Amino acid sequence: MLRRMAVGVALLFLAAGCTLGARADAPCDDLLAALNKKPAALEFQGCKPRTDLQGQPSEASYRVPGAQAAGVEESLTKELRIKRLQRTCCLWESTRNSYRDRRGRLFVISMATEETTIDSRSEWAKIPYFYVTVDLYRDDP
Repeated sequence: MLRRMAVGVALLFLAAGCTLGARADAPCDDLLAALNKKPAALEFQGCKPRTDLQGQPSEASYRVPGAQAAGVEESLTKELRIKRLQRTCCLWESTRNSYRDRRGRLFVISMATEETTIDSRSEWAKIPYFYVTVDLYRDDP
């Protein structure tokens, strides 16, 4: 009898451990497509749960060729109210943008390049890719 109880407790402990950090309400998918706010030129790269960050967001990654980046920036500025990209040191970036959908979920959006010597918007086509990251938080960080 004692052995059965020990096995039962061990199974419950293992089952609880398997679900730690995994939440059913945290979708990891093409988040912008799910919001119906994904610009056509934006290429979905993948999504991963970020259990290493506070709030454990789902992080969707995208990229867009430099020649189409201005259109994507315009769309994201209009649809998600991100700030226009600024030249900072060695890259173009717009970070710390937040958006709440109708359900009240918090999305944090960033758009940036890798390091580049291109310092004029008129030359963005020379930048291979711009990258967009969208984090969906289950709880406010």
